[in-house]
Amino acid sequence: MLDHPSTPGLAEVLAGDVSPDEAIVSTNQKNLFVLPAGTVLSSPPELFIGSRWQEFMGRCSELFKLILIDTPPILPLADFELISAACDGVVMVVRAHHGQRETLQKTAGALDPKKLLGVVFNATDVSGKDYDGYGYGSGKS
Repeated sequence: MLDHPSTPGLAEVLAGDVSPDEAIVSTNQKNLFVLPAGTVLSSPPELFIGSRWQEFMGRCSELFKLILIDTPPILPLADFELISAACDGVVMVVRAHHGQRETLQKTAGALDPKKLLGVVFNATDVSGKDYDGYGYGSGKS
């Protein structure tokens, strides 16, 4: 989507094949840089075990003020726990009509409450009859 090659990327950085500086690329947006996923040759959890992930995040903290990491869904993968261990906070993104309330509650409950910064609820139908802005004045909660 950003007209950049998909490799080298995070997989190559964590495998030790390239440095972060070789894999992180600038975009045409001021101060926006991306790191492609790369080509995963081993199981993803194996990439995040050990010191390379922590070292990579440390390097990124030196280079950038804000780092956003797009992860796979929290459940049922173990990757999330390994990835989030090096993060200061977590924002859950929930797609409307694609998750059960119980699953979302279980997922949120599994997170460290000190790290859960908030929830983004996206892909909702704003043209529905029950939609009243942000709920202001609707008397609904």
